[in-house]
Amino acid sequence: MVKVSIKKVLRTSDKTYDAILDITYKDRTIKLIVPGLVREPKEVKVVVTQGKEVKLEFINAEGKGYATCYIPIETLEKGYVELICPKGSGWVISGGEHT
Repeated sequence: MVKVSIKKVLRTSDKTYDAILDITYKDRTIKLIVPGLVREPKEVKVVVTQGKEVKLEFINAEGKGYATCYIPIETLEKGYVELICPKGSGWVISGGEHT
């Protein structure tokens, strides 16, 4: 139903990481930046919770989760992404940026 892959990870000047993700829902792929991660993500685990939201769990090199964000399914149905993270935010970018 929902596929998420890490396309690129950028180390920022404040020593955090910005992850650039591809989120595929049905036949549409959206690029999304999740900024300000405290560790470099090596993987993103995806769980759809009760058909209402997509849970993204960021996994570090040791295989441990360290950050979680949520995307309401209804936003994907409407053609946009609302990213909910306990700390930080995300935004959609165009295909030509950060590639």
